Amino acid sequence: MRIRYVIFILLAAAGCRVGPRHSVPEVEISENWQSDSLSTLSCGSLLEVGELFDDCLLNTYLEQLLHDNYDLKRASIKICEAFALRDISAAKLLPFIDGRIAYNSAKPAGGILQPGDFSSGSVGIPLNIKQQTFISDFDAFWEIDLFGRRQREVESATASIQMERASYHDLIVSLTAEFSRTYLKLRERQKCLELVRKERDVLKEIVEEYQKRLDQGLDSEFFLLDSEKDYEQLAAEVPMLEGEILSLIYHLSILLGKPPEALVKELSSAAELPQMISVIPVGFPSDLLRRRPDIRFAERQIAKATADVGVAVADLFPKFTLTGNYGFQNLHLGNTRGNGESWGYGGNLITPFFHGGSLKANVKRFQFIRMESLMAYEQAVLRALEESESTIARFLKSRESTQNREKGWMRADQLFAHGERLYEMGLSDTLRLLERKRRAIQAEREWATSYVETEIQLIALYKSLGSGWQNLSFL
Repeated sequence: MRIRYVIFILLAAAGCRVGPRHSVPEVEISENWQSDSLSTLSCGSLLEVGELFDDCLLNTYLEQLLHDNYDLKRASIKICEAFALRDISAAKLLPFIDGRIAYNSAKPAGGILQPGDFSSGSVGIPLNIKQQTFISDFDAFWEIDLFGRRQREVESATASIQMERASYHDLIVSLTAEFSRTYLKLRERQKCLELVRKERDVLKEIVEEYQKRLDQGLDSEFFLLDSEKDYEQLAAEVPMLEGEILSLIYHLSILLGKPPEALVKELSSAAELPQMISVIPVGFPSDLLRRRPDIRFAERQIAKATADVGVAVADLFPKFTLTGNYGFQNLHLGNTRGNGESWGYGGNLITPFFHGGSLKANVKRFQFIRMESLMAYEQAVLRALEESESTIARFLKSRESTQNREKGWMRADQLFAHGERLYEMGLSDTLRLLERKRRAIQAEREWATSYVETEIQLIALYKSLGSGWQNLSFL
C-alpha cells in the first residue's frame, strides 16, 4: 500500500514546471508614422499585393505562385517535419510498452540409449526427443515528468513549429514582392522597347532629312553624322532590351515552378503598364508586431529559448521512472497460465550527484541564448520600424518625382501638338517637328520608368509592412 501511495503522489506531482515563464519585452512604438505627407496613404487595413494594381494577369500569377513555387513547397515540408519532431517529444510523456513473442524448437544430438542404461535385457532405444518452448512477455517503462522536463521539450518543439510557420510566411512576403517587382519591371522594359523603336523611327526620318539637306547644300555633313550617331546608339538599345525582357520572363517562369520558356509565348506581347490605386492603406506602426513574420519569428524564438532553459533546469532535479513486466513461458502455445507465468514492477530514482558542474553550465548556456533572443526581438522590432518608415518616405518621394515627370511629358506632348500646327501652317520645318516628337517620346519613356519605379517602391513598402500572407487558409 505504501508503494502505491508513493506512486500516486508522484503522479499527482507530475507536471510541475521549473524554469522561467515566457514573456516578451515591451518596445516603445509610435502611434502614427513619422512621414510628413500622408495625403496618399490611409490607416486602413492592408490589401493583398495584387489588389494594389489593376492587373488580372498579375493576380492570377500570384495565386499560382503560392501553390507552385518550389521554395514554398520546401518550406511547407519543413513545417511538417517540425510537427513530427513535436509528436516525438509529446510521445515521451506517455509510457513505453514493448512486447516480445518467441518460439524455440530444439532437438539434442541423435544417439542410442545403451541396454545397460536401464536393465539387463533391454533393447536399445533411439534418442529422438524434440523440445518446444513458447515465450511471450511485455515490458513497460514510464518516466514520470516530475519537474516538467518533457513538457518543456514539447513547448520548445511547438515554438519550433511556429518559427517554421513564420519563416514560411516571411518567404511568401518575399516571393510575392519579388514576383510583382519582376512582373512590373517586365512591363516597363516592354514599354521602353516600344518607345525606343518609335524614337528610332523618328531618328531615321531625321537622318534622311539631314541627308536631303546635305544633298541640297543646305547643311554640312556634321549634322548628318551627329544624327547617324544618335540613331546607331539608340538602335543598340533594342537588342539589350530584348535580352532583358527574355531574362525577366525566364525568372517569372522559374518562380512559378515552370521551365524558363513556359511563359515566353504568354508574356512576349507588350501590355499597358499596371495602374496602382490612388490611396494606399498602411495601417498603424503597432500593427507590425502581428503582421511582420520576422517579428513573430523572433517572438517564438524567445518562447523556444525559454522552454530550453526549463529543460536544462529540470536536468538538475531527480528523475523517477516506473518499470513493469508480464509474461509467460510454456511448452504449449495454448497454455498462458500456470507455472510459466511471470510479472514484476518497480521504480527507479536517479539523482545527479556530481557532473563536474556541466549541468549548471548548461543552464547558463541556455539562459544566455534566451537573453540573446530577447535582444534579437527588440532589434527586429526597431529594424521593422526603420524599414517601414524608410520605404514610406521613398515611396512618397518617388511618387512626387513621377508626378513631375508626368507633367513634363504632358508639356512635351503639348509642344509637339503645337509644332504640328505650326508645321501645317508652314511656320516650322520638318526637322523641328521631328525633334519635338522625339523629345515627347523621350519624356514618355522617362515617365514610364519613373512610374514603374514608384510601383516597385510601393511593393517594397508593403513588403516592409509584412503584407501578403494574412488571408491564407493553409499553414
